[in-house]
Amino acid sequence: MDTQPLTKSQLTIYTDTAEAIRSVEAAFPFRVVPYTGLTMGEFLHLRPKWIKWGSGDALSQTNAPVIEIPSEAPCRHIIWDPNAPHTTQREGQCSYCQNMDGDDGVWRNRGEGATRQVPVFQPIAQKALRRWFKTLNRNGVPFSQSGLHYLFEAIESSAPLDREISYSALRYTFIRICGEQGLKKEQITEINPFYRIRKKPREILQNTSTNYTFEFPPGKKLLFIKDEQPITAKKLANYTGNTADTELNFLQNGVELGFLTEDGRYLVNGPGGRPEIHFVLNDHIEPVGNIPCPVVECDCSYRQLNALSRHLKSAHENEQSIE
Repeated sequence: MDTQPLTKSQLTIYTDTAEAIRSVEAAFPFRVVPYTGLTMGEFLHLRPKWIKWGSGDALSQTNAPVIEIPSEAPCRHIIWDPNAPHTTQREGQCSYCQNMDGDDGVWRNRGEGATRQVPVFQPIAQKALRRWFKTLNRNGVPFSQSGLHYLFEAIESSAPLDREISYSALRYTFIRICGEQGLKKEQITEINPFYRIRKKPREILQNTSTNYTFEFPPGKKLLFIKDEQPITAKKLANYTGNTADTELNFLQNGVELGFLTEDGRYLVNGPGGRPEIHFVLNDHIEPVGNIPCPVVECDCSYRQLNALSRHLKSAHENEQSIE
């Protein structure tokens, strides 16, 4: 399966091919997914009430439509029908939900467990959503997981390009478009938390025209924490592009090593649905690019947590001067 993002010209060719062979319905995924990054489950269950159109021009960049995606919703098993009203609600759970959650009639967001918002800045996606849900008055997206697969195969055979199409390729195209527009990494991961900057998204962003920085040694994180505190694992993850669990481990290690303090627990959705913890930098810690030793009057600093841990054990194991 080819998961590489589509170039601008490839996306245009596939969109035009889809519209030529299957009309507006077939082109809809190509006009929405690459500009929103919706997961397959979100796209298959997209419904008009999720879209907040705003009070101004639909094409306004300052008042763009927003897709508000719930953490769960009733499954919508809608398929395309060539006869009016052009969509048919099937009985039972759709195949996507059956594969992911069993047959209980509920679609569940596979993300970080909370409702999220996706602003739709791109005019192509704005027009497609408005035409589908407002002008044509559709009540959902008439595709199944297998239906999308067959659609992509039909377009592949008709388009003058020698490559496969996959849903993942459309989603990764969203990363490329964001990178070409110069969005900050924290903006990308805030819009779509599924895109923590792991190897593939990092490679995609590095191949765009925007110069991205991916090196975040602990000392650099501490400088960010100092400016933004109190900080949560999710906020730090949006800055670094790592997962919230990765940054929660870093923050908790910082507490154990003595340079961070927990600043209260708040009953909101944190990593894995746990209560989100706020952290602050201890008052006497002055990060200068490395991690300073938390022992008062010790001037040592280290680039990595394990080096600081070894230093504390060897030099300060019996001291009581860590604040």
